[in-house]
Amino acid sequence: METECQVRFIRFSNQESGFTVFETKMDGQTEYVSCTIPNVRVGAILHLEGDFEYRERFGRTFRARSATEVVKTSEAVYNLLSSGIVKGIGPALAKRISDRFGSDTVDIMDNHIERLMEVPGIGPSALSRIRDSWRLHKDAGETLVFLQSMGLEAPLAMRIFKKYGRSTKRILEENPYCLADVWGVGFQLVDTIAKARGVEDDNPRRLEAGVVQALRVACAEGHCFLPFDGLKASVSKLLGVDPKVVREAVIPMIRSKVLVNDGMDVYLPPMLTAEKEVALHLKRLSSKPVPIEIPSDLDEVLGIRLDGTQRRAVENMASSCVSILTGGPGTGKTTIVRGMLKVLEESGLSVALAAPTGRAAKRMAELTGHWAKTIHRLLRYKPDGGFGFGGGEMLGYDAIIVDECSMVDLKLMDSLLSAVKEGTRLVLVGDSDQLPSVGAGNVLHDLIETKLFPTTTLDTIHRQAKESRIVVNAHRANHGQDLLKGGGDFWYVPCKEELTAETVKDLVERRLPPYAKVDPLDIQVLCPTRRLCSDINALLQSDLAKGEKVGRFHVGEKVMQVVNDYEKGVFNGDMGILSEYDRATGMAVVDFDGEEVEYGCLELDELESAYAVTVHKSQGSEYPVVVVCLNPSDRGMLQRNLLYTALTRAKRLLVVVGDWSSVQACVSNDRRALRNSRLAKRLSIAFGKS
Repeated sequence: METECQVRFIRFSNQESGFTVFETKMDGQTEYVSCTIPNVRVGAILHLEGDFEYRERFGRTFRARSATEVVKTSEAVYNLLSSGIVKGIGPALAKRISDRFGSDTVDIMDNHIERLMEVPGIGPSALSRIRDSWRLHKDAGETLVFLQSMGLEAPLAMRIFKKYGRSTKRILEENPYCLADVWGVGFQLVDTIAKARGVEDDNPRRLEAGVVQALRVACAEGHCFLPFDGLKASVSKLLGVDPKVVREAVIPMIRSKVLVNDGMDVYLPPMLTAEKEVALHLKRLSSKPVPIEIPSDLDEVLGIRLDGTQRRAVENMASSCVSILTGGPGTGKTTIVRGMLKVLEESGLSVALAAPTGRAAKRMAELTGHWAKTIHRLLRYKPDGGFGFGGGEMLGYDAIIVDECSMVDLKLMDSLLSAVKEGTRLVLVGDSDQLPSVGAGNVLHDLIETKLFPTTTLDTIHRQAKESRIVVNAHRANHGQDLLKGGGDFWYVPCKEELTAETVKDLVERRLPPYAKVDPLDIQVLCPTRRLCSDINALLQSDLAKGEKVGRFHVGEKVMQVVNDYEKGVFNGDMGILSEYDRATGMAVVDFDGEEVEYGCLELDELESAYAVTVHKSQGSEYPVVVVCLNPSDRGMLQRNLLYTALTRAKRLLVVVGDWSSVQACVSNDRRALRNSRLAKRLSIAFGKS
């Protein structure tokens, strides 16, 4: 269906994406129209092609597949140019242009833009700026329509245009698999689009994209590489082709350095580089520093009598450039870090504290009384994804203490170490018995395994911690011992699996808030799998989120960032509250522990509801109250380090919901998912130990 209409009232508009819903008249009736067109204004006349559909928020709506502005009068020309869509043209210049060319202006700008120099005030440099801006405006509208015609929703279409700009159509026509490089565009969708455009199963571009995708999936699962045979099997399954065909595709990719191999292991180039660089950086940093004297009154300052193991940790820091401190809850890691800070500061040395996540950094600051930053902020992340420090620009601190190191993946560790100058004391603190990092690698475990760095393992639960059933059970789980069922700050609520979500809903909304004296938003539900998280989030969202609806969310909802966004300065795993929504601008605000970040409506797919999250996603955070869901159907995920990680997230109360046999299954299963990593081997080589 084709029609022309005038924009009477804009109900919703996102300035970044161009997605707009406006009110108009069609055949004498008031109708809503949704379209993607940059900077549409009230009064504009649009030519539309599309069909009616039903939208949850607006009801019957005309969805325009294409929308172009019809500029018929000098007034319309002025309105278009003065709207700000063309950089270099303000209201005064827009008036002179519209007076000079009238309704022919759009044709002039499309086909004879050099004639703008007939207008006073436009010289060669101004013409160049106007030409570039006008082309971008035209290209954006045409490209978004093109992408949406391929079945891509507006948020993905805008993200693709931001990456490729005016070259989008050409790039995708040459190789649609480039779409897989854009976050949020799944490989299966890309493959479907490519096949619809006539790409055969054994097309070289498809095979190459499938190989890269298989390695990316492996990295997302924690692996740094895949063995050659494993890679062939993964790609064969993904693409439905013979493994021999995959082999024929991989060999030239290695020759052209799209992939790199180390023997029979195949890497994406950044992963092999990171593995080698981490080993070399640690070797560079392991020179012997000038020893620091430990104050004789350290016990008195800390208010406790350090035992031999605890004192050894401080001595390792004082005498080594790289040392490791590890241990479970209640063993005094924080006390030892405070002791290290005291020793360093009394020696006149500058110290930085860092952690992988905002919550971990905030907790570190609260417990030590010393300012702490995320690793990204310490390195001064850039909007393009790089860092201000590293690659020759070194941090100036004399000592750096990094907490929650089990969460630090290989690439982030490489970025950190590349910014640490020789002579700096680096202390890595963490719990090696927790789940490994979400990203690729098993860095803390590999470093401890090599025995190349002075490592202190705290294993004594101190008197106050012994009173906590949470702490006691965490250690029992870690040592393969049956948990103590219920009592004090540890509850067990038996529940049939099919009733898990409803039971959790009752606990979070009714039973736990008055008992623990907390807001329901302070209760964190943890699950082994995303599937159960989705079910619980759907139930809790309907009751706890009472504010205005914002896309899939509501004002007041607890949300989690699920992708690194360097431009906003928020990262995968950051949690916050969707605190505001401006209907006029389409902008939402999420409060991340006091830091407010704006989101356009098409950027909300970077967020997920976070009443319930996976245990993996909870790493680095502590919550007043934690509800852990464990059921027999999750048997493949029920491992000791998963239960241990979940238990150590709770500060005041932990509730296990489900089947006790699932708890026992976790305790008895000490098989850790092996990760493909050669870091330990490379460290041994770098230090001349192999």
